[in-house]
Amino acid sequence: CETTRKYVSPGLTDVGKPYDLDGRPYGSFRSIVYMTMQCCSVCNYCSPDIAQGSDQISKIIRHASYLQQLHDKSFPDVANSFLCWSVIQKEMKNFKEAGKASLNAAWICDDSYEYKKKSIECRKKAISFFKKAKFLNQTLCDTKFEESLLLIDLMRRCGMFKDALALLKEEYKRSHTEKEELTLQFQEKLIEKCDEKKHSISEVFSNI
Repeated sequence: CETTRKYVSPGLTDVGKPYDLDGRPYGSFRSIVYMTMQCCSVCNYCSPDIAQGSDQISKIIRHASYLQQLHDKSFPDVANSFLCWSVIQKEMKNFKEAGKASLNAAWICDDSYEYKKKSIECRKKAISFFKKAKFLNQTLCDTKFEESLLLIDLMRRCGMFKDALALLKEEYKRSHTEKEELTLQFQEKLIEKCDEKKHSISEVFSNI
């Protein structure tokens, strides 16, 4: 819309910190995630960089479904911004990015107890988008193991224990490093306990 406005850059994030099993890092990025999405108050465009756009995007942000998500009071405002970006990426068939945006929205909801159910809703969206991305060979992570671990943890956090266990058993059929094997075993124990809570990778190796 050519409106001029200044946005604060989140700058550098912590490197080398332990990550949650769903990929969320410790350290400053847990808060910086709130600054990584920009939203124009004039045209309602939500994006990591609203200086970048296209004619296709300008049409998408006028859709009723997009505007409904933007103003959905059952989600935190920042989560809505991520979910709007997810809508844009879905329409553009970038399902990996749509999934990442939905996961970021889940992290925002995680930070407030009143949005616990909404964090599950966001994770389920992420699972659906990531599955579509896999079908279209859109690479999710650096390795197949990281890809499986992400999906397993998302399913577990949503209470989809049967699905998580089925995927875990499929992953067991592949060869792994010792650390990867320990991580799978840790996830299996959490699934057996029907544990939906957040857990970190550092927990996996804390008793070694």
